[in-house]
Amino acid sequence: MSAVNPNLHRAAAVPSACRTISVTMSFGDGFPYSCELISNKVQSKGAIASAMKATRMMMLTDVEGVLDSKGKIITELTVKKCKELIKENVVHGGMIPKINTCIKTVQDGSEAAVIMDGRKKHSLLVELFTEDGVGTLIKG
Repeated sequence: MSAVNPNLHRAAAVPSACRTISVTMSFGDGFPYSCELISNKVQSKGAIASAMKATRMMMLTDVEGVLDSKGKIITELTVKKCKELIKENVVHGGMIPKINTCIKTVQDGSEAAVIMDGRKKHSLLVELFTEDGVGTLIKG
């Protein structure tokens, strides 16, 4: 991905609405491709959140969130702590691109990013409308 045009998303946006973005891309051949076919779909969603100056990026995944060395969910992390967990190999494998995307999104101006389990019933609603939320909240 070389660039994000946030104006395409802003043009269709309803003021004060919660928006869900499905990422599509074009490789210059005039045809759109679903991001599900592209290996950097996680990074693409982060780039869109950054370009649109989103308050919070919510990443629905197939895991509870970031886990500590004992397998327990960590409910809140700072960017600094995320980097430490990667360096200590507590965070590894497929979680690294997710964490790195959240770090970049926060560093680019979002207040926070959340990694949460999209398989859980109503996880997005719980995150939006409860004090504790679900998953792992990552802040600057």
